Amino acid sequence: PLVRAAMPLTTNPEIPADLPSDPAAPAAVSLPPDPLADPVDDDVPDSAEYSALIAAARAADLSDVERREILRAGEVDAKGRPCLVVVGAKFDNSEFDKEKLLQLFCLLLDDVAHEPYSVVYFHGGVGWWTAPPLLWLVRSVGRLPRRMRKNVACVAVVHPTNWVRAAMVVLWPWLSAKVEEKLVIADRLDELWLDGVVNKTEFTMPPEAVEFEAEQRRELEETRQAMVEAGAIPDSVTVPGGPEAPS
Repeated sequence: PLVRAAMPLTTNPEIPADLPSDPAAPAAVSLPPDPLADPVDDDVPDSAEYSALIAAARAADLSDVERREILRAGEVDAKGRPCLVVVGAKFDNSEFDKEKLLQLFCLLLDDVAHEPYSVVYFHGGVGWWTAPPLLWLVRSVGRLPRRMRKNVACVAVVHPTNWVRAAMVVLWPWLSAKVEEKLVIADRLDELWLDGVVNKTEFTMPPEAVEFEAEQRRELEETRQAMVEAGAIPDSVTVPGGPEAPS
């Protein structure tokens, strides 16, 4: 798991508190604002950049992006909060305008983001050639309004790969401590309901995620059978995880 290193400030008792500062010492460095930190005021207005973004989204023809079903609204999480589903396997860097994808994302969340909501991202089946560019992700997060970043109650990442874990390490210094409390990593679909993210019978799993996990289980079962036949493990050892999720 990712661990945030804590470096508490301490006071040296041998240095007088009223010691004048050294004029030759370098000036203190101002850190950039935390892009996901909670605002001081819940009524902070949306930025002019976001207002222009959502206005362009309402005026644009986003049907080509909608048809890809990368984003799906209408689901709810285990606590009844609105839930946006993101299917990474349907993302393709070369075939559509990523600005339109961001516009659709904002359009789907603009009305519900005034209250707590969740996002479930399914990464299974994403190749390095189709993964969203990391720089684009960072810039896109920076364009979201504070209420949209503040009110996200849960972000679940399903079937993470090394690319996802590496991206999280790169982004970690810019994320607030509260992000760790909101983040759920699920290596299997059943972890979504075991961890209380969604209700198994009330949440529609993307077919791509179900098929990806089924293929993983088939490969693991073939490996298990080979190891049993070789005498490396007893036949009582089973493939981890419960039954395949309903589609």
